[in-house]
Amino acid sequence: MFSRDSLLFLAMLDIPKLNPGPPARLSPWFATANVALGFMLMTYVIAPVAYWLSMFNFKTFPIFSDGLFTSTGQNYNITSIIGDNFHIDFQAYDREGPLYLSTFLALTYALSFACVTASVVHVLVFHGRELWQQSKSAFKEKQMDVHTKLMRKYEQVPEWWFSCILLLNITAAVLVSEYCKDQLQLPWWGVLMTRGLALFFTLPIGVITATTNQTPALKVTADNIIGYIYPGYPVANMCFKVYGFVSMKQAIAFLQDFKLGYYMKIPPRSMFMAQVSLHFRSFSFLRKINEFDSKTCSMAAKFFPFYDITANGGAATTVLSGALDAGLAFMAVLLYLCLEMQHVDLSWWGSDRDGCPLASCPTADGIIVKVCPGYIR
Repeated sequence: MFSRDSLLFLAMLDIPKLNPGPPARLSPWFATANVALGFMLMTYVIAPVAYWLSMFNFKTFPIFSDGLFTSTGQNYNITSIIGDNFHIDFQAYDREGPLYLSTFLALTYALSFACVTASVVHVLVFHGRELWQQSKSAFKEKQMDVHTKLMRKYEQVPEWWFSCILLLNITAAVLVSEYCKDQLQLPWWGVLMTRGLALFFTLPIGVITATTNQTPALKVTADNIIGYIYPGYPVANMCFKVYGFVSMKQAIAFLQDFKLGYYMKIPPRSMFMAQVSLHFRSFSFLRKINEFDSKTCSMAAKFFPFYDITANGGAATTVLSGALDAGLAFMAVLLYLCLEMQHVDLSWWGSDRDGCPLASCPTADGIIVKVCPGYIR
C-alpha cells in the first residue's frame, strides 16, 4: 500500500511524471477534491472489494497489472493470434481463448466509459439551456461583453480559413488511409467517423475542461467503437483512436490558446497564423529528432501549455507550474544523456514500482505462475 499512498500524495503535489493530466494547482478546489476522493474510493474500496469477492474471476489474475492474461492466469501470447499483414487470426484466437484483464485495468475501462457518458449528460443537464441561449445570441450578435467589443476593432479570421484547413486535413487523412490501406488498415469511412466523433465530443468535453481543468479522454471509447464496427484490424483500431482522440484534444487546445489571446487582446489573424506556423515547426522539429534517435521523441512530447487561470490560481501558481514542467523537461534530457545513453542503471527503493510481489500475481487456488512466489493461504 506504500506505493499507492505515495502515488496519491505525489499526484496531489502535481508531480508531472505521476500526474500526466493538467496541473492540480490550476484546478478548482471542487475538481481537485473530486479527483482525490475518486482515487481513494477506487484504490481502497472498489478495487479491493471486487478482488476479494473475485468478481469476474479477478483472483485468477493480478490485482494491479496492464498485461493481458489467459483463463488460467498466464500471460497471453499476443503474437500467436496475429496473422499475416498484422490481422487478427480468429481461428487462433478461438484456440487460445478470450483475453482477461487485471482488476485495476478492468475497472479503469469501466470508469472510462462512465466518465465520457457522465460528461455528456452533465453538460446537457446543467449547461444545456445556457449553451443554447448563448448559441442563439452569438449568431444574432445581440449580447457582447466588453472583451468582444474590444476585439471587434481587429479584423476577424474568415470562416473559410478554418474550412480550408479542415478540408485539407480530412482529404490528406483519407488519401493516406486509402494509399496505405494495407499498412494502416483504416478505410476512408473510418476517417470520416473519427471527425464526427471529435465534432460530437468537443463541446461537452470542452465545457468540462473549462470548468474543472480536467479533460476526459476518448481513447477507450474510440477503441471500442471501431473494435465493434471493424473487428480484426488492430492497426486500424490505433489509427481510429489517434484520429478521433487527438482531433478533439487539438481542438480544445486550439480553443484554449485562442481564449488566452482573446483576453490579452491579440489580433485574431496574428494569433491564427502563429498557431498554424507553430504546428508546422513542431512537425519539422519532431521529424529531425526522430532522424537522430527515435527514443528522444518522448522528450518532445512535453510542451508548455497555457491553462485556464481561475480565481484560485494567480501569477505565483502559474509560475510554479511552469517551473516544475520546465524542470521535468530538462531533467528528462539530462537523465537520458547522462544515464541512459551511458547504459547506467540505478537500483534503489524507488525502482520497485509496487513494493508488494503479490500485487502482480494471482491469488486464486490452483493458479500457479512461474515468476510469482508461492501462494500463501
